Amino acid sequence: MGLHNGALAAGILALVLSCSGCGTLIHGTTQEVMIETEPTGASITIPGSRVRGLTSPAVVELARGRGHLIIVKKVGYETKGVYIHSELEPLSLVLDILLGGIGILIDWPWGGLYELRPDEVFVALTKEKAG
Repeated sequence: MGLHNGALAAGILALVLSCSGCGTLIHGTTQEVMIETEPTGASITIPGSRVRGLTSPAVVELARGRGHLIIVKKVGYETKGVYIHSELEPLSLVLDILLGGIGILIDWPWGGLYELRPDEVFVALTKEKAG
Protein backbone atom coordinates (compact mmCIF):
# COMPACT_ATOMS: atom_id res chain seq x y z
CA MET A 1 0.00 0.00 0.00
CA GLY A 2 2.83 2.45 0.87
CA LEU A 3 4.59 1.96 -2.50
CA HIS A 4 1.34 2.57 -4.38
CA ASN A 5 0.65 5.80 -2.46
CA GLY A 6 4.23 7.01 -3.10
CA ALA A 7 3.91 6.37 -6.84
CA LEU A 8 0.54 8.12 -6.90
CA ALA A 9 1.98 11.15 -5.06
CA ALA A 10 4.94 11.30 -7.49
CA GLY A 11 2.56 11.13 -10.45
CA ILE A 12 0.40 13.94 -9.09
CA LEU A 13 3.49 16.06 -8.41
CA ALA A 14 4.74 15.54 -11.98
CA LEU A 15 1.32 16.48 -13.36
CA VAL A 16 1.16 19.65 -11.24
CA LEU A 17 4.67 20.67 -12.29
CA SER A 18 4.00 20.12 -15.98
CA CYS A 19 0.77 22.09 -15.84
CA SER A 20 2.11 24.94 -13.73
CA GLY A 21 5.10 25.99 -15.79
CA CYS A 22 8.49 25.28 -14.26
CA GLY A 23 9.90 28.78 -14.64
CA THR A 24 6.87 30.41 -13.08
CA LEU A 25 6.85 27.83 -10.29
CA ILE A 26 10.60 28.05 -9.57
CA HIS A 27 11.28 31.79 -9.71
CA GLY A 28 8.00 33.54 -10.47
CA THR A 29 7.11 36.13 -13.06
CA THR A 30 9.10 39.00 -11.51
CA GLN A 31 12.72 39.52 -10.53
CA GLU A 32 14.50 41.82 -8.10
CA VAL A 33 16.98 44.23 -9.67
CA MET A 34 19.44 46.28 -7.60
CA ILE A 35 20.01 49.86 -8.81
CA GLU A 36 22.92 51.90 -7.44
CA THR A 37 24.23 55.28 -8.52
CA GLU A 38 27.18 57.52 -7.87
CA PRO A 39 26.29 59.86 -6.33
CA THR A 40 23.47 58.25 -4.36
CA GLY A 41 20.05 59.85 -4.02
CA ALA A 42 19.20 59.95 -7.73
CA SER A 43 15.56 59.53 -8.76
CA ILE A 44 14.71 56.30 -10.56
CA THR A 45 12.03 56.08 -13.25
CA ILE A 46 11.11 52.90 -15.12
CA PRO A 47 8.52 53.67 -17.84
CA GLY A 48 5.78 51.06 -18.12
CA SER A 49 6.33 49.72 -14.60
CA ARG A 50 4.70 50.38 -11.26
CA VAL A 51 7.94 51.80 -9.88
CA ARG A 52 7.31 55.31 -8.54
CA GLY A 53 9.17 57.71 -6.27
CA LEU A 54 12.32 55.69 -5.71
CA THR A 55 15.79 57.06 -5.09
CA SER A 56 19.06 55.21 -5.33
CA PRO A 57 20.15 52.86 -4.01
CA ALA A 58 17.04 50.74 -4.47
CA VAL A 59 15.85 47.22 -5.16
CA VAL A 60 12.96 47.04 -7.64
CA GLU A 61 10.68 44.16 -8.59
CA LEU A 62 10.30 43.98 -12.40
CA ALA A 63 8.43 41.70 -14.80
CA ARG A 64 10.73 39.04 -16.27
CA GLY A 65 8.98 38.76 -19.64
CA ARG A 66 10.24 42.01 -21.19
CA GLY A 67 13.15 44.43 -21.04
CA HIS A 68 13.07 47.63 -19.02
CA LEU A 69 14.53 51.10 -19.47
CA ILE A 70 15.84 52.58 -16.22
CA ILE A 71 16.13 56.37 -16.21
CA VAL A 72 18.25 57.99 -13.51
CA LYS A 73 18.13 61.75 -12.74
CA LYS A 74 19.72 64.03 -10.18
CA VAL A 75 19.81 67.82 -10.07
CA GLY A 76 23.18 69.06 -11.34
CA TYR A 77 23.89 65.82 -13.25
CA GLU A 78 23.14 64.57 -16.76
CA THR A 79 20.20 62.18 -17.03
CA LYS A 80 21.23 58.64 -17.94
CA GLY A 81 19.32 55.61 -19.13
CA VAL A 82 20.24 51.95 -18.81
CA TYR A 83 18.42 49.08 -20.51
CA ILE A 84 17.90 45.73 -18.80
CA HIS A 85 17.35 42.87 -21.25
CA SER A 86 14.92 39.99 -20.86
CA GLU A 87 16.70 36.78 -21.90
CA LEU A 88 15.49 33.21 -22.27
CA GLU A 89 16.34 31.18 -19.17
CA PRO A 90 17.36 27.76 -20.58
CA LEU A 91 16.74 25.64 -17.46
CA SER A 92 13.06 26.59 -17.29
CA LEU A 93 12.62 25.82 -20.98
CA VAL A 94 14.31 22.41 -20.68
CA LEU A 95 12.24 21.48 -17.62
CA ASP A 96 9.03 22.54 -19.37
CA ILE A 97 9.90 20.36 -22.37
CA LEU A 98 10.94 17.36 -20.25
CA LEU A 99 7.68 17.55 -18.31
CA GLY A 100 5.52 17.36 -21.40
CA GLY A 101 5.70 20.89 -22.80
CA ILE A 102 2.43 22.10 -21.30
CA GLY A 103 4.28 24.41 -18.90
CA ILE A 104 5.52 26.52 -21.83
CA LEU A 105 1.93 27.70 -22.31
CA ILE A 106 2.11 29.28 -18.85
CA ASP A 107 5.77 30.32 -18.65
CA TRP A 108 5.98 32.03 -22.03
CA PRO A 109 3.15 34.59 -21.71
CA TRP A 110 3.69 35.17 -17.96
CA GLY A 111 7.46 35.63 -18.30
CA GLY A 112 8.58 32.57 -16.33
CA LEU A 113 10.86 31.50 -19.21
CA TYR A 114 12.96 34.65 -18.92
CA GLU A 115 15.41 36.37 -16.63
CA LEU A 116 16.54 39.98 -16.51
CA ARG A 117 20.18 40.80 -17.24
CA PRO A 118 21.93 42.47 -15.62
CA ASP A 119 20.21 42.08 -12.26
CA GLU A 120 22.52 44.66 -10.65
CA VAL A 121 22.82 48.08 -12.28
CA PHE A 122 25.38 50.75 -11.41
CA VAL A 123 25.06 54.20 -13.01
CA ALA A 124 27.85 56.76 -12.63
CA LEU A 125 26.25 60.15 -13.19
CA THR A 126 28.22 62.92 -14.94
CA LYS A 127 28.03 66.50 -13.68
CA GLU A 128 26.26 68.89 -16.05
CA LYS A 129 28.55 71.22 -17.94
CA ALA A 130 28.30 74.85 -16.92
CA GLY A 131 27.07 76.90 -19.76
